[in-house]
Amino acid sequence: MTDISTIRDQLTDNAEVLALELFGEPTHRTGQKLSWGRKGSTVVNIAGRYRGRFKSWETDEGGSMLDAIMFAMGCNFNEAVDWAKRWLGEDDDWTPPRPPKRTRPVVDVDGEEIKR
Repeated sequence: MTDISTIRDQLTDNAEVLALELFGEPTHRTGQKLSWGRKGSTVVNIAGRYRGRFKSWETDEGGSMLDAIMFAMGCNFNEAVDWAKRWLGEDDDWTPPRPPKRTRPVVDVDGEEIKR
């Protein structure tokens, strides 16, 4: 059984590949960061001092790549650890599921107008 610090280290070492797996192709890329969204609302650091750290400016969530898994997959810590173990290759028969596509909420303009 792999301990949490080893899992975190392995996820950090694979931050770029993991970020692409979780969030898809970035809208902007620099030497140290990948970002998604029109204004870079989600960022993963892939090099430098903060390598393996993620931040969502929209929801004010951030942390390690385990936190990125919880954010992208909509799961809790234990589920993220299980997912990470399988993604890192502890289960050869497992294929990681695609994270759910995040969509913006639909606003009922007519309903809002009637309320006013």
